[in-house]
Amino acid sequence: MAVTLSTAKDALIKFIAFSLMLFFILIFGFFLSAPMPTIIKLALFFLPALILTFMLDPLLILMCFFLVYPELELFGGMLKYFNALTIVLAFFVVTGSRDKISFCSERLKYYYLFILVAALSIAYSTSRTDSLYTVIKLISFISVYLICYNLLKTKKDGAKLLICFPLATIVPLGYGFYQKLSGQVYKVAASGLERYTSFFAIANSFSRFLLTTFIASVPLYFLVSKRKNYLLGVIAFFSVFSIGLLGVRSIWIMLVFNFFCLGYYIPKMRKYILLLVLFMSVALLGTFVQGFQRIFNPDISRIMRGKTGETIYRRLDWWENALTKVIPQRPILGYGIGTSEGEAQEESQAGKAFGWSPHNDYLRILVETGIAGFIPFLLFVITNLHKLHKNIKSFAENKYFNVCAFALFATFAIMMLAAPVFFNTVYIWYFFGFLAIADKLNYLEKQGLAANV
Repeated sequence: MAVTLSTAKDALIKFIAFSLMLFFILIFGFFLSAPMPTIIKLALFFLPALILTFMLDPLLILMCFFLVYPELELFGGMLKYFNALTIVLAFFVVTGSRDKISFCSERLKYYYLFILVAALSIAYSTSRTDSLYTVIKLISFISVYLICYNLLKTKKDGAKLLICFPLATIVPLGYGFYQKLSGQVYKVAASGLERYTSFFAIANSFSRFLLTTFIASVPLYFLVSKRKNYLLGVIAFFSVFSIGLLGVRSIWIMLVFNFFCLGYYIPKMRKYILLLVLFMSVALLGTFVQGFQRIFNPDISRIMRGKTGETIYRRLDWWENALTKVIPQRPILGYGIGTSEGEAQEESQAGKAFGWSPHNDYLRILVETGIAGFIPFLLFVITNLHKLHKNIKSFAENKYFNVCAFALFATFAIMMLAAPVFFNTVYIWYFFGFLAIADKLNYLEKQGLAANV
């Protein structure tokens, strides 16, 4: 077969894809720290990828990414390199597509503008390295979206990719329960709850990951066989059980919100939701009471502003400081993306606006990128919420996808008001990946309807 520009692009896409996969696999091995020349390490890294390039396709590798990506949280320092490679892969997937090139401008136009402002903020950032890494992270999110959107050709492709979401929770769930049973937990000082983290830095991130993959997998129940539904049901049960056990109250509330959305828009799910809620209420009654005891029986020493112990009041102090002291000094352009947490926080005026973490992504973006970045980000959230809600009625065949996409997007929009949500690489990958699957299936339905007119 003659090698054309198109086949060369296909080969390059596969090579980058396998390089990404092997990059993840090999960091578990000894070779990174082994006493061998760098050239040998590179050969071990790239040569297998070159061979595998001609054996499998990028969609299969994308499925592998979603299956194993949570474990990468163990190697947080290497995520930035993985994200950079993902951006390169997205470029070649989009430009190498035989179909019409799609950058999904309708969905992402305000996000592109937000990234442009964030990238420009590197020039005046107090920590340009941290700002650069943050911009790479933000671009990697839409890279995942573009890869999924452009690689999916049929509804079957979407189902194959989506089934990796619940399967990806099996190992983190198992490791989390092992931590719980073996006593590898930490106690929350304010509530006394014992939490485990699995592969994640904190229990909050683990809970958000479980919530994201659980809601995203709901459409599968209407696409796969009854036998596979049993497996999905078991995974869903343990995901929800773990969310309850972790005791992150904001995730509990968001889980109830998602149950409401699913029950309201998908009547046939109401009985299953009711059974799940009743069982969880009995099984985790002690945890629920313990988690909410500060609401039912508040400690007056903790509800005074400025006191340590109750995080909501610390957040109010941080937000007041940001709004009254920090933002007014640089309201238009901000202090530079990525400068309000991590190592940059100690040196940045933006970091002084908050405690250990901003706990409000909207306010964080306003501090770091000013009004110039805050407005496009806010428009990205508002316009997408409107469009996703509209899609529920517009695309009847993909109703389950659109209901879950709307519920998830609304969940993240709400959580960003009081938690550092949007800048976590792992579960945001799944979030953008699911949005891409839903959008591409809507596009395919629209094309089918247009063809029948």
